[in-house]
Amino acid sequence: MKPRKKATAPRRGTAASERLSKASGNQFGLNLTPAKFRDRLERQLNEAKISVRGRVAYLCEMTGRASPTVRRWLDEKEPGYPDLPSFARLCTRFNTDANWWLGLCEIKYTLPQPREQTERTTESRDRNALIWLEQIAQEVREKAPGSALLAMPGDEMEPRIHKGATIIYDASVRDINGNGIYVLNYEGRITVRIVENRIGEGIWLLCDNKQYRETVIKDGAAARKLGLKVTGKVQFWIQLTKA
Repeated sequence: MKPRKKATAPRRGTAASERLSKASGNQFGLNLTPAKFRDRLERQLNEAKISVRGRVAYLCEMTGRASPTVRRWLDEKEPGYPDLPSFARLCTRFNTDANWWLGLCEIKYTLPQPREQTERTTESRDRNALIWLEQIAQEVREKAPGSALLAMPGDEMEPRIHKGATIIYDASVRDINGNGIYVLNYEGRITVRIVENRIGEGIWLLCDNKQYRETVIKDGAAARKLGLKVTGKVQFWIQLTKA
């Protein structure tokens, strides 16, 4: 009587293994196949510009696995999944989320940074921002000593000065002193206008935004009678303009 052969589990990477993977994946609505993993591994190797001849050696060195094991991951007919430590090293080396490797999503997300690294990156970015802002503040102090700041209250001066832009003005100017852009106070309301003193016509208050009409005042005395006061003369403004 011939001895019965001992039943053995299917070798990882065989057709039986792939069928088992499909069956377990379909049970939960997933589409897990070693072939999909192999295709994405080859895609990553292509992007890393690893030659076909050097891929087995490259993966062996990365994961610490023997060449027969690595070759099975790249097998054209019966590919297999890597073991968990090797899979983790692949995710880390290529900085790619495990869900993409397994085909659970089509977007190739990068791995989240460790909390400590994220905090260091944020701290460094904040420090650089403070240095940059201090350089701007120093330049303002040098070019406009004794100046005051104002957030542009409206859109009257667009597109030249956007609403919310930081306006730097000379607060010592309390009368119209030549043509220019002025910060004006009219009955408690702050406005910014282009002021032009036209001989024989009077003082013109203009806006860059053509939706607003110009205002003509006879002279400085008439302006004061209307309750219009000069708060300062604009020197600079800071704003972010999208390229």
